Amino acid sequence: MKAPGAAHAKNVRQHLMKTPRQHWRGLFRLAGGVFLVAGGLVCFHWSYTRGPARRLSDPDWLLNHSDRARWAEEQANYRRTDAQPSIISASPDLIGWYGDKEWALWLAERFRSDKPFRVCGCTGIVLSLMTNHDLDIKDLAEGGWVDSHKSQTQEEWIRDGFKKYGVSVHLPPTDEDTVPLLQLLGRRFDETNPTPHYVQYNAFRWLRDGAFWSPLKRQALRETMSSTESTEALLGFSVYDGLELRFPPWKGLGLLSFAEPWDVYDEMPRRSAWDRYRLPALFIALLSTGAALVAVTCLRREPRAAGAVEPRDGSDAAMPSDGEGRETE
Repeated sequence: MKAPGAAHAKNVRQHLMKTPRQHWRGLFRLAGGVFLVAGGLVCFHWSYTRGPARRLSDPDWLLNHSDRARWAEEQANYRRTDAQPSIISASPDLIGWYGDKEWALWLAERFRSDKPFRVCGCTGIVLSLMTNHDLDIKDLAEGGWVDSHKSQTQEEWIRDGFKKYGVSVHLPPTDEDTVPLLQLLGRRFDETNPTPHYVQYNAFRWLRDGAFWSPLKRQALRETMSSTESTEALLGFSVYDGLELRFPPWKGLGLLSFAEPWDVYDEMPRRSAWDRYRLPALFIALLSTGAALVAVTCLRREPRAAGAVEPRDGSDAAMPSDGEGRETE
């Protein structure tokens, strides 16, 4: 006679082997549900959370999209992730050139945040472009500059930043600001005291958004300066022309509050077929897999023939019965 423990162990093994066969429908339903939920989470993370960062790191996407589309994706990336500005990569971020007061304060506040934040030269350069000030990293971490200038507008920041270089401008701009700002641009080539790049950029857009972009106005002023031989101002024209090619007003990006409204022109993005359909393809694949697993469990089993009994020897064929439980040949 077998020991009770051995018999119990055998019954347990048989039960464990029989349970999956009895509950395979429930297991398949559970697996199908897991696939459906996983597919939704993957698509959400792929398209929403990591979508902007993925597109901004794709050279083909960058090649086929305008600065306006890139800036929209960059803003979404900052809001959805812990991304930090970088302007030394092959495709530099645009926040420094196109960011307004809101983005300047957002970046400055990151210095005081408890979340990990990588501080490098890029951060200071980006803030200088948006504020027209050479900000001290330690002061930003303590919040001194932010607290004392939060009530000002971005235009006031830029105006006050010119004073360090001996230039006083009006807000809103007037024609009296033109020559001093052109001279400030022309000092870019001064070996002893060159104008910093962020001051050049803000001097350029103060002129651009103050209606200096008018070709007729520029031509008349250029002829006047040629007769007076204002070297720095003439050099400033060259700097202005180069910056205008990179940051034209018709893009509608980085404009100051006093800029005239523009009918923004934005070239249509050209998207490849794979870029357009790869996310739907992934979603359909996961959805189909989950739906197939659920559908398999819903198939009805074929009805057993009348008088058939379960095979005892493990064979697939069922033996007929004589109605009293005895098998017949």
